[in-house]
Amino acid sequence: MKKYLSFIVLSILLAACSNNDVPAFTEYGYINLNIGTNPEISVATTRTETIYPEADDSYLITIKSGDIINLNKKTYGLIKSTPLRFIEGTYTIIAESCISDDAETANNRWGKARYYGVQDVNVVVSQTTDVNIVCKMQNAKVNVLYDETFKNIFGKDPENPYSVTIYREGKQSRSLEFKENATFDTQSAYFNILEGVSNKLIYVVKGTYNGKTVEKEGEINSLEPQKWIKLTIKATQTGKIELGVQVDSSVTEENNDFDVNPYA
Repeated sequence: MKKYLSFIVLSILLAACSNNDVPAFTEYGYINLNIGTNPEISVATTRTETIYPEADDSYLITIKSGDIINLNKKTYGLIKSTPLRFIEGTYTIIAESCISDDAETANNRWGKARYYGVQDVNVVVSQTTDVNIVCKMQNAKVNVLYDETFKNIFGKDPENPYSVTIYREGKQSRSLEFKENATFDTQSAYFNILEGVSNKLIYVVKGTYNGKTVEKEGEINSLEPQKWIKLTIKATQTGKIELGVQVDSSVTEENNDFDVNPYA
């Protein structure tokens, strides 16, 4: 769930002459970029560090000094093979796989993983500085899986297929429907972690049981950066729906049972 960003900052001293041939010196630095990446998310009980392969060329690189932007969201592919020259000083280097808005609007509003890393670096004359930046996933990923019992009970009416609809609390305008073929390996939904608004997710399970529509609502309160929320929809032969939530590598599960009385 990490992207590894490596920078080599090389500072050099270049001489220049004025019109009066009085020696003057301008201090420059060269930044060489090398970005690596590991798989998007790993679900396991333990984590291990590894050597990350190079990231794709679409990464956006921003370099700024204070409020002055020296390099604004240039793609990694355009600049990775050419050293970038800067005057000696302190710079902030930002690497991101996409902008925040794209993380929720891409792929027909299902979104995509967004990785982001930032670090300050001092360009010092006649010195080489190695800068390592770890880019971490900034949003959360959600998948849905229906177990076989649920499919057998609620999948008997092909004209009224079951589904799970999920949305951010207060933001139903972006409602995403996981249909019958949803699994942990099919299309995922991505949600940014926002400030000033709710980061709670609401999901609605809908199906048909003995000719009657059954609809039940639940909540996911564990929406955090770098998390994969796996929502498992289960059922018993009496129409009881069981909802299990597993969060990434935490090895913890929340199980919320809902009693469904189709005759109520």
